[in-house]
This record gives sequence, C-alpha cells and structure tokens, in this order.
Amino acid sequence: MLQALRKSVGSWFAYVLFALLILSFGVWGIGDIFRSQPQGGPVAQVGPVKIEAPAVDAAFRQEIDRLRPLLGGQIDTQQAIALGLLDRTVNRMVDRTAMELAARDTGLRVGEEALRGEILNEAAFKNEAGQFDRDRFFAVLQQNGLNEAAYADLLRRDMMQAQIYGAVGNGAVVPQPLVEGLAGYREERRTGEAVLVAAAAVGDVGTPDQAALEAFHKERPDRYSAPEFRKLTVGTLALADIANGIQLSDEEVRQAYESRRDEFRIDERRTIEQALVADQAAAAKIAEAAKDSADLGAAAQKAGVADATVSTLDGVTKAGLLPELADKAFALGAGAVSEPVQSALGWHVMRAVSVTPPTERGFDEVKAEIAQGLRNDRAADRLYELSNKAQDEVAGGGRLEDVAGSLNLQVKTVEAVDAQGLTPQGEAAGQPFGPEVLARAFQMRAGEDAQAVDLPSGDVALIRVDSVTEPALKPLDTVRDQVVADWQADQRARKATEKAEALAKAANDGKPWAEVVAEAGAAPAPLGPVTRDGRGEGGPARGLSGVLFGLQPGKAGTLQEADGTYVVRLAEVQPAADPADAKSRIGTALKGEVSNDLVAQFNAALRRRYDVSIDQQALAQLYRPTE
Repeated sequence: MLQALRKSVGSWFAYVLFALLILSFGVWGIGDIFRSQPQGGPVAQVGPVKIEAPAVDAAFRQEIDRLRPLLGGQIDTQQAIALGLLDRTVNRMVDRTAMELAARDTGLRVGEEALRGEILNEAAFKNEAGQFDRDRFFAVLQQNGLNEAAYADLLRRDMMQAQIYGAVGNGAVVPQPLVEGLAGYREERRTGEAVLVAAAAVGDVGTPDQAALEAFHKERPDRYSAPEFRKLTVGTLALADIANGIQLSDEEVRQAYESRRDEFRIDERRTIEQALVADQAAAAKIAEAAKDSADLGAAAQKAGVADATVSTLDGVTKAGLLPELADKAFALGAGAVSEPVQSALGWHVMRAVSVTPPTERGFDEVKAEIAQGLRNDRAADRLYELSNKAQDEVAGGGRLEDVAGSLNLQVKTVEAVDAQGLTPQGEAAGQPFGPEVLARAFQMRAGEDAQAVDLPSGDVALIRVDSVTEPALKPLDTVRDQVVADWQADQRARKATEKAEALAKAANDGKPWAEVVAEAGAAPAPLGPVTRDGRGEGGPARGLSGVLFGLQPGKAGTLQEADGTYVVRLAEVQPAADPADAKSRIGTALKGEVSNDLVAQFNAALRRRYDVSIDQQALAQLYRPTE
C-alpha cells in the first residue's frame, strides 16, 4: 500500500511539502526545539515519545510470525535477533515515530475524504466487477486481525508517511547517460553453443597403486572422516510431572478467579445490518423507508437508492466499530434503525438485528482451567528452583545420577552421538538428545559442570559431557572401495577437463567449430540469447551464460561441471531487445534507489532533530537467553 502511495505523490503539493519540511527542520536536522533527554525505562525514546518494551515485543513477534512461513516454521527469538530482525523492528518504530512527530509539527494530517477515497480504491476490497465490496472489506480485515477503527488508524499513518516520504524522495534525479550506459550493459544479450566432454565417456583410467590410494585418502579427510562424537548424560526435569504433583485448595482457585474476573467477562455483542451510501440525502431516504421494511436492502430498493452497499456485521463488539458509529449502534434496541451517521467511509444507516447481552463465565465453568494454570505457574517456579538446586549439587561434587532420586530427574546416557543426533551406527539417538540439547552439548567441554537448557516442551534438561571423540580419518581398509571409485571418478574428470581445454585452445587458434564439436563426441547445445543476469538461460547447465560474457565473439572457453567439462563458444553479441523499455525499467529502478537514499538521509535528520536514543542494554535484557 505504502509503495503504491509513494509513486502517486508527484504533484506540486509534494514539492511544497518538501520545502516546508526543510524549513521546519533546518538544513537536514539542525535545531534543538522540543529536544528532551531520554529517561530510564523505555527501550527507545524519540523526542518526547517513549517506545515501551511491550510495543517493541509485539512488533518483533509480528515480524517473526511473518518470517516463519518462509523458513518452514524453524526460527526462534534468538535466531531472529541474530538475523538482525530485532534491530530492524526497533529502527522502523523509531523512524515511524519521528516521522509522525514531523507530521505533527508541520500540521500535516489526512482528511476524512482522502481516507475514504483510499479505502474505496483499495484493490483488495474490490469485487470481480471492480467495485468496492463491503463484505470483502470486512473479510480482509478479519483475516488480518483488524477491525474498522484499527485499520483506519493504520491507513491514516501510512498515508501520512507516504506524503512525507513521497515529498522527500520524489525529487530524485538520475543522469540520463548513467541510465543509458547501465541499460546497455545490463541488457546486452549473447548467443553461442556449448558441447560437453563427458567424464563418463573417458576410457579406462586403471586402478591406483597403494601409494596413490593412500595419498588420495589422506588429502581428503573431510570426505573420509568420522564426525566428532560425544558421550552425553542428560537429566530432565519434566514440567508436567511437577504440575501433576501440586495440590490446590478451592480457596486458592477462588481467589485467582476473583483477581482475574475481567478475563471471564464477555462484552455485549450485536449483529448490525448497515447500508452505506455516499451522501446524506440518500441515507435519509433509506432510514425513512426502513421504518416499514423487513431489512435495509429492501429499504434501499424502496427508496430508489441503487448504489447502496448493504452488509451485515455478525457479533461485533463496540470496540470493533468505527468511533463515529459505535455509540449510535449500541444505543439501538433490537430491530431499531438509526438516523444517518457519517464516517470516513460515507453515510451509514444501521439496524440492530440482534443484541447479545454481556455475559460472565462462572466459577464452576472455569475452575478446572484456572487450577491448571495455577499448577503450571507454580510448576514453572518449582522447576526453576529444582534446576538451580541440581546445578548447585553437581557443582559441589555430586553426580547427576546421584541427585536424580531426590530431585525427580529422569537421567539418560548416550555413549556416542554427533551434532546431528546420530550414533556411529547412523541411528537417531532419540529423546532427550534433541536439537536444543545437542546445540548446548557441542559448545561444552568434557567434564565441566552440568548446564541447564530450556526445552520447547517447557521442561529443563541438565547436560553433562562425559567424553569427546575428535573427528578422525577412517582407516583406509574400511573405505577402500569408496576411495578407489572416487579416485577413478577424479581421474576421468581431470582427463575430460584436459581434453575440453585443449579443444577450446584449438578453437581459439582457428580450428573450425564443427571439428571441435565432432572431437568432443556430443551434440552441441544452443545458448541464448541470454543477459548478464541469466535471463534467457536455458542451456544444459547453469553458469554457461557467465562463460559467454567473458569471451570475445568467435572465441571459446570452458566450464567444469559434475558430469564433465563444457566447451563454450560465443557466437554473437546483441543489443537490448527493447532499448526503450530497458532504459525505462533501469531508470525507474535507479530513481527508486536514489529516492530510498534520500529517505534514509531524511530519517537520519529526523533522528538528530528529535534526539533519538535506543537502550541497547534494555533490549539485551528483554531477550536475554535463559541459562
């Protein structure tokens, strides 16, 4: 949404706004008005605005949720931090806050008509006929966990940001000679042919003698070595076992219920039918006709208002409606119809189809749920105590096996396991030797005190490394057949490469290409037209186009692949297929890059202007790994 809006801010208004911003903030951020010193507590502060830890955490976890499907669900908080996701989240929040302060200080705001127009023009809310579809609007909001009010607020902020950033970035200019030169370079196309000198076609290479075999074996330890193995002993404190052993009185559960009573109250909900039109007069006609109509659709038809959008909001709360509508909708009795009410979307006529009064889940209904939650909370505390006690006893000279009985540890030993969880026989070690345990175990030294690690199940594992077997080259006799086969494959590949290089040299010395192809013993494959970035590449192997762009017309080169070595000949160099389109695309891309640079400079200026501070220590403490 924001990118599309940026492109649209190209009017005179953008330049006027840009000038106002420059005047307001001085030459890229000079000035100290509204500067205030950061105070303790928040994760970051932008001028007078504090960005609190809960807001950062919520935004950070949203970013993790967006990234998780791309990684198959395999990313946790610490991995996301290592990828820089937390820093990007905080910096985005800081830049948005500074931008909103800039908008406030320059008097910039988004009007209701502009907001309404943006909503009605959003493609995601349009039906197959290209018209705004109220039902689709609510469906999209529901899929994204938003109500009308929240969406309107987000959209206002996005539109305001688009206006400011558009004004800053719209002045980006790229020199035309740069565009033309880069377009010619990037869009140049090349054609040629490639013929494979196959390793499999090389004749018998014989059998290596003992000396050659031993040398080949020793020179490739990564191929013929066993991995590092470790003997591990792991004691597990099971959260469920501890929770099941905790006894609670009815009075304790009752007190917890009373302290959390608001959680069990369900707000009043209503099913609201509404008709939406563009002007007040049409809305008034529908409201009048609704007095003796079965529904608002019939009322709109009776009133002759053909462009009314009629929709039903099922089970909506007061907070789920736009502020302009909420009080009026929840003041209606069941079946009653409202007078016309205006919002950012237009004029609404509402009918309360049904009213579900607020309710409260009673103690008996939620007693078991509360009790289990209390057990889990106390079990977590007890788990922490037991984990510390076990580590203290082990540090004092005790063994995991010795403290297992008194602390309810489930102890298990694996004689040898590698970092992937496999035994020397190639079998999975199983639980509790999962990824979290192995990751910590392979960072520890043999014989050091047991360390605790939290497991995804909520359990805690205490890990001891009993011994380490370093990676070692397997004896030649145990892998002889594999080494012989690898030596022969290596010899075939070498001979194929030697032949291909000789053929390429002959071609470059004037030997006809047809003769080169005949000696290679395979049919040639056509290449291209292909561009430098591989568009159009459809040859037998990836990377052949890269060889083409390193050659002069009529010359040959080679590319070694797993199945042999290719001889590659460049036939022709062609200009861009559509020079005008190429210059347009590259010019647009370059302008976007320059625009982004200007926006980055502007953000930096706003940070200086509003005295931004980020408490890295608070961030580190917020996501400190559990030891």
